[in-house]
Amino acid sequence: MTRHARSKAKAKTEDSELHEEWTNIAAQRYNQARTSGQKSGARTIIREVEKECLERTKKRVRLSKTTVIARANGRESIQQFNASKAWLSSGEEDTVVAFAIDSALRGFPLNHRRLKEHVDEICRARYGAKFPEDGVGKEWTHRFLIRHSKELHPYWSHALDNARARAVNPNNKDAYFALLKNVLEGDESEGPLAPDCIYGMDETGLQEGVGVSERVIGPAGQKVQYQQRSGERENITIIVTICADGSTTPPAVIYKGDAYQSNWKQDNPLNASLGYSKKGYTDGGIGIEWIKQFDKHTKAKARGRRRLLLVDGHASHYTYGFLDYARRNRIHVLCYPSHSTHIFQGLDVVIFSVLKRQWTRVRDEFERTKGVRVNKTNFLAVYAEAHQAALTESNIKAAFRKTGVVPFNPDIITSEMMTPSLETSTQGSLPLPPTSPVRTITQLLMDEVGRRLQGHPDTDLDDIIMHHDSQNELTPTPRTPTRVQQAVTALASSSAHFLVSPTPVSSAMTPPQYHPSMISPSKRRYRRLLDRTPSTILEEELQKALDESEHRDLSRKRSLMEMQAATVLQGLYVNRVQEKLQAKEEKGTRKKRKLLTDGLPRLLDGDEFFQKVTEHEAVLQREKAEKDARKAERDRYAAAIDEWTKQEQQRKERVAEKRRQYRAAIEEWEREKGRAKQEGRRAGWGKPKLGKIEPQLPKPKYALTKAAEADEERDEDEEDEDGQSDGEMGSDNDVN
Repeated sequence: MTRHARSKAKAKTEDSELHEEWTNIAAQRYNQARTSGQKSGARTIIREVEKECLERTKKRVRLSKTTVIARANGRESIQQFNASKAWLSSGEEDTVVAFAIDSALRGFPLNHRRLKEHVDEICRARYGAKFPEDGVGKEWTHRFLIRHSKELHPYWSHALDNARARAVNPNNKDAYFALLKNVLEGDESEGPLAPDCIYGMDETGLQEGVGVSERVIGPAGQKVQYQQRSGERENITIIVTICADGSTTPPAVIYKGDAYQSNWKQDNPLNASLGYSKKGYTDGGIGIEWIKQFDKHTKAKARGRRRLLLVDGHASHYTYGFLDYARRNRIHVLCYPSHSTHIFQGLDVVIFSVLKRQWTRVRDEFERTKGVRVNKTNFLAVYAEAHQAALTESNIKAAFRKTGVVPFNPDIITSEMMTPSLETSTQGSLPLPPTSPVRTITQLLMDEVGRRLQGHPDTDLDDIIMHHDSQNELTPTPRTPTRVQQAVTALASSSAHFLVSPTPVSSAMTPPQYHPSMISPSKRRYRRLLDRTPSTILEEELQKALDESEHRDLSRKRSLMEMQAATVLQGLYVNRVQEKLQAKEEKGTRKKRKLLTDGLPRLLDGDEFFQKVTEHEAVLQREKAEKDARKAERDRYAAAIDEWTKQEQQRKERVAEKRRQYRAAIEEWEREKGRAKQEGRRAGWGKPKLGKIEPQLPKPKYALTKAAEADEERDEDEEDEDGQSDGEMGSDNDVN
């Protein structure tokens, strides 16, 4: 495996750590020599330590006698001094490292920006107003990665495909249920999780005046049977939480709105938490407030035991605040594989379809009997009936049972459910399955590649070969493991090296081109010899052997023709897949602008909401004032330029007229001068002078900097794309 050259910063850090480590070793041995009465001096000990370091690490260090003696006498090292001035203590840095690793293992790795945001949050909680507004600094995260290069490493992330059909595959299934099993069983000190501590949550959207279609009765001959409804399509988000023991917690309801309306207070049979956001959806802030409510409603039942919360991959479920609160309160947060909730999530599999049917029923009944539309002022009371009808104990338990959570049963996800993923599976799935010998050899090669990628190139292959032999005793397999290893090594140095490389395959990596061979038509070549009557026993035996040889040759030729035909078809299929891969890559390279707006909606029962509202409003007002100032300056500058241009044009006209008059006066003076010379007299007047030219007016100055111009252009682009700003939020209340 190739190694990358160390950066200068990393090399300097590693060399410094190595020097510090062996300096401490030398100081410790010097102290031992002094206390034991040995006559070994500092120089002798330093030479011994330097030699030992070279033997053990293959690196040479030069230790200072003064530094070793000072360290032995208890003087603080420069590393310790710098650590005392760091923003984070060593324990806090270890926590951040563990969090980064945990987030990465869950499939949501941190980038430099998010890592800095998390560290800034930790430091602000620790230092308060003393912590700088700009945080730990732009380069802090880079130095952090260098310090912890043994635990963390930067990677280029690979986005998961967003197609549901591709997500539900055997690899994702095995990984999910393995992680789920570990959490359910727990370690020796924790014990297994009980059903009353296992929860699942998800969001779903309901529209006030639109429900699911239903079969109705109408007159015969109708092409379409209409059903009158209010038709209001405004979305209301419901956050539903269920427990494996068949119970549920109060839901959270998020309205779409710019501010909290007093008429939203209403009958609330479910004791639901009520919030609002500009678009009616959830976000990271709502997620944090929601998990606080979840903890409040489930802590008494848990009685100090750990809890499991199953969630999807929405960004609000893996913010630092969400996970930090969960970790501090013994709440395990387990995320489903991306885009696979239609298979793994009980709410999607069982509950939500029933809930939406019940919502359609109760809403239609309410509008039909009451004669009023469902809106935000009466939604909670109407929704409560649908919620209670859908979230029954039997339905909730079925949701966990049908997804293999309680009881634990990975086999509930059958191979038929994963069939759509075959087209994009990482395992070879060609239209025409190869023969058994080919499959066996291919599997042996892939096993060898897998071992090499895992760092075990010398693992014995006997067990795998015997496994393949037991599956197909008639299949010939190589008995010498080195043959497979040699084949993989040869492939790695060929043009098809990407087939045995961990590097992701791209459309530029073309497989070896198969060149079909001409195969002659099948015919019997020795018919005359075989048709003759043998005269001796030897001739009869030779004739029989020739006949068997000819039949064997014909059989092999037929097999070769079939294999070549299959190979050509496989090549056509691979070419088609390669074209799709290229189209996918080209589509992926196109720049897509996704607006990262931060509307900061919140649940209405947040403790710190009003303070955040004040701060956010101040930010909005400042940004609006800056934007208005930029626009005013642009308008002022444009008007000033127009006025300056007009006045400058008038000035140029006046200057031109003055020059014209001057030239005319000069011409008249020249004529007078000529006449005076002829008449022997002086000219009647002196030579005209142009005089002072009216200077150019000072051009107006543009007060905006390039950065401000960029901000203004970005504001205009956002207005063009969105038509509005998404930076508003409402107030926070708890409706009980």
